[in-house]
Amino acid sequence: MELRQLRAFVTLADCLNFTEAAQKLFITQPALSKQIHALEETLGGLLFTRNRRGAELTPLGKELHEQTRTLVLQAEQLKRHAQRVLKGQSGKLAIGIGLSSLRLASSFTAQFRGLYPDVTITFQDTSSVPLIAQLLADQSQLGFLRLPIEPPLVAHKLLTDQLVLAVNRHHYSGHDEADFLRQLEQLPLLRLTPTQGQRFNRQIDQFLAFHNCYPVVAQYAGDNQTLLALVAAGLGVAIVPQSAVFIAPEEVDIIPLSGDYTQWDIGIAWNPHYENPIRDAFIQLVLQREADRHDGHKKGRLMRPYA
Repeated sequence: MELRQLRAFVTLADCLNFTEAAQKLFITQPALSKQIHALEETLGGLLFTRNRRGAELTPLGKELHEQTRTLVLQAEQLKRHAQRVLKGQSGKLAIGIGLSSLRLASSFTAQFRGLYPDVTITFQDTSSVPLIAQLLADQSQLGFLRLPIEPPLVAHKLLTDQLVLAVNRHHYSGHDEADFLRQLEQLPLLRLTPTQGQRFNRQIDQFLAFHNCYPVVAQYAGDNQTLLALVAAGLGVAIVPQSAVFIAPEEVDIIPLSGDYTQWDIGIAWNPHYENPIRDAFIQLVLQREADRHDGHKKGRLMRPYA
């Protein structure tokens, strides 16, 4: 049983005229008769009887007419869907993100959905280490994560993030970075659990060791949002990414940290080993928007008047 035979049956059943049906199908009448005959042999019964007016549906033909029409429509829809998937216009896309890239990823995703509304996008909130494993296994097709990464993954840098100190000045006094660093060993430090944000925790360790500062951890939390809430409650201070500042409660003050081991790059990463036109369309949008942004900055500098 072939799709062309089912389509021939539906077309002939709709018009009940071999000449008209053949014209609609862009085939000859003998070819149409051959397809109908082959389908009848497969089904084991006649679908039409011929008369002077053309053709008439048999009881079997009447019974199968609407069901066959539905099958033909579903096959056409499946074909169109497959074509849209191959063009990157439809399907599913799993994107891994962390807090550092939440706003950036959300902005690109909103732009992408405007261009490709038929694509279903799923955000997976995870840190860099498990996200890399997901990209390697094609469980996530894209990731916004800390750079650098190792082959076979490839990446494109989007922004630079840095460490900041979150404090509640109502509980802990200080005027600038130096003041807080001098007293950091005496302050209760709040940190992510060792299993969360492994690369971020390593960055904090490197920063503290560079300053010969080894504070005692007063409490661990599973995410930066919880850390900032604990800081707001006056339970301690925390070193968090600058990109997390937008979720900080009003009671939290942010002290920028400078020097070695305070900055790292954030980018979009993917696994080229797996073919995925939807992912590739998303990457192209990101690269184009980044190129447009850089061009805008250049034009802005060129147009700026001399002092």
